Amino acid sequence: MDRRLIIIIMLLWCFLIAKAQNYIALESSERPIVKVNINGSEAYMLIDTGSSINILTMKAVKAHRLRIRTIYAGGVYSATTEMHAIHVDKAKIDIRGALFYQFLTIDISLITKNIFEETGIEISGIIGTPAIISLGMVVDLKRGIITINK
Repeated sequence: MDRRLIIIIMLLWCFLIAKAQNYIALESSERPIVKVNINGSEAYMLIDTGSSINILTMKAVKAHRLRIRTIYAGGVYSATTEMHAIHVDKAKIDIRGALFYQFLTIDISLITKNIFEETGIEISGIIGTPAIISLGMVVDLKRGIITINK
């Protein structure tokens, strides 16, 4: 094969691989915060690899007129207390075309207050491990980017 053809094929292959991944710059150097759309409205969310659930704040639930339903029976446990979580219906979170829907709402007002004081950004929730896995997210805090592998 001609060398030029091989180079063209390799360049096309690299382009297709790069296009399959979606790079997102973090909004803050202090915390892994990304810009999202909640049912079409712009918002910010914290990425938390240690969270076993995806969380929307009650303030975000009300602001985006989302519905809630039954309390998550087992509750969610923190180091000091049990917090009851409520399932959020019809929440569509979009990060550059990557969608996820499963959310609970619990009181994380102390967390949101701390993040706002530290970054000046009001978060609407937490993207936890379920969404991180389903979106194929790779969080690179050193470079300040997130890669979504669709």
